[in-house]
Amino acid sequence: MSLCINPNCPRINADNDNTRFCLSCGSELLLDNRYQVMRLLTDNNNFSKVYEAYEQNTPKIIKVLKEHLNTHPRAVELFQEEASILGQLNHRGIPQIDGYFQYQTRDGLLLHCIAIEHIEGYNFEELLQQQGNRLISEKEAIAYLRQIAEILVAVHSQNYYHWNIKPSNIKFAPSDGSRGGDKRAVYPTPQSTGNLILIDFATARELTYLHLANNGMEDAIPAVVSPGYTPPEQVSNQPLLQSDFYALGRTFVFLLTGYHPLEFYDPQRDEIYWRSYAAGISPLVMDFIDWLMARNPSDRPINANEILQRLDELERELYYSDSPFPLTIIAGLIIAFWAKLLRFPLFGWLEYVTSTTLRLAIFIIVIVSVPGVLAVVSPKVICSLGLSSDACPSQEPEKIGDIDYFPPEEGTDSQGKSAEFEVAVLSREYEWRLGSASQIQSDDEIIRVQDLQPRLEQQGVLNRLGDTTDIMSVGTASCEGAVATEELRALQRAKNIQLLAKTLFGNSPTVKNYHLLNLGKFKDCEKTVNPSETSYQRSLIIVGVSKKDEGVLLDEALYDRLKKKPFGDFKLEDYSLGSPERFQLTN
Repeated sequence: MSLCINPNCPRINADNDNTRFCLSCGSELLLDNRYQVMRLLTDNNNFSKVYEAYEQNTPKIIKVLKEHLNTHPRAVELFQEEASILGQLNHRGIPQIDGYFQYQTRDGLLLHCIAIEHIEGYNFEELLQQQGNRLISEKEAIAYLRQIAEILVAVHSQNYYHWNIKPSNIKFAPSDGSRGGDKRAVYPTPQSTGNLILIDFATARELTYLHLANNGMEDAIPAVVSPGYTPPEQVSNQPLLQSDFYALGRTFVFLLTGYHPLEFYDPQRDEIYWRSYAAGISPLVMDFIDWLMARNPSDRPINANEILQRLDELERELYYSDSPFPLTIIAGLIIAFWAKLLRFPLFGWLEYVTSTTLRLAIFIIVIVSVPGVLAVVSPKVICSLGLSSDACPSQEPEKIGDIDYFPPEEGTDSQGKSAEFEVAVLSREYEWRLGSASQIQSDDEIIRVQDLQPRLEQQGVLNRLGDTTDIMSVGTASCEGAVATEELRALQRAKNIQLLAKTLFGNSPTVKNYHLLNLGKFKDCEKTVNPSETSYQRSLIIVGVSKKDEGVLLDEALYDRLKKKPFGDFKLEDYSLGSPERFQLTN
């Protein structure tokens, strides 16, 4: 039976089997010539209605803007923006969107609609019931927290938040990666990826809510409250980005204990006492959950990337430890013991030492001392062999206003052909805003990348790089989140730098080619307490080619230049994509 969505229909639930038009009001039942609406799922807010529909045999969700908001142009615009933003997310953990469309009823009422993928399957709440209240393990909890945090990175990057995270709004996709129709009452393994899907984006707003509330339409979207999961500030209609983290923490209280969070609530102290019910869970993990759901939003994570970073640290603390006796020493002892048998030239003289203990001691001293001696005697040899870029002399910058400029240095490819590369870094005064690929932080000022053009032109960047033939836009990310997430962010940053570069050098008669260089995430996050003080990891970097041999392999030559002549304290090995096999220019 098809359901009529005309709010003015006198009999919305009329028996509309095998007909294209509503028998009561005459409105067409096949929306956008594609979707057959089956039932109303929710009408519990004043912003939209949510329906279940089908496109042939494929289930869909249809979200319809409430008709009373049609007279508010900004509400309509924001509804359309929601479709656009959700369409841009394109994350495996978010239902995919078909798009925005308009539907007109028989009486002329225009309705604004969004069609979204419908996820079949069990959610967390149902799974606990199906499994006889089997609780998730500590490792499963960490794996699931990571997946949801990665989803929130994508959602929050568009200035959205979910607004209603709870066990029933997290579903599992089939393990083969397909969607729809597979209700498997099993938990994915902790090692699997892409299993969790965050659903119910019907309430995911933030910008829409805040805009309407600030423009005298406070009743347009009332606070969405899921008791036990919704944070206090959201109950008071003052939601923040950190509100999602509170709900996430409360969700894992349920998953680790099997009880609704309100069952642990102490109204006198306004706290929940849940930890004694989480059997077999490390205090470190419980501290992490408490951090997520701190009552004061400022005591919660700053962003989802901080959650991912802390999860990395948590796993290292729980499951990995450094060997008390380095394996290199063990290997050295074994080699020394067999040195006489192997007759290796470097250690052959050890056969004249009769004491095995003394022989091993001499071997270790030699092994430890040789690199130090070489470094003192000939650091250039070590640098040229690629053994350590620390031995390579680095360039000092020439200051051009806010720009750190490094003059051309030559690099050679595997064919023996060369090119000269110069580097411009927008110094440490301009840095990527944490968690952003489009905004720059300068002291307390937030600047869009494209808005830097007049500043850079005024600083004279064109005078220095204006004669180059090729421009490389370099993307990097600091210690903000998981490696895979930050490598994607670094790529997006490189693309935005390239857009800026094309604007800057668009009228240059010499610049012919533009390239992207994604170096990924800064790896050594323990070098400093404040990662932003380490290297140029959050700076905007542009590389220009001042001279090049015909047919030179630019990525090989650039790698050689950066390896043998690093600029400032920038070192390729500090980045996840800085190794020779992963260093690659793209267009």
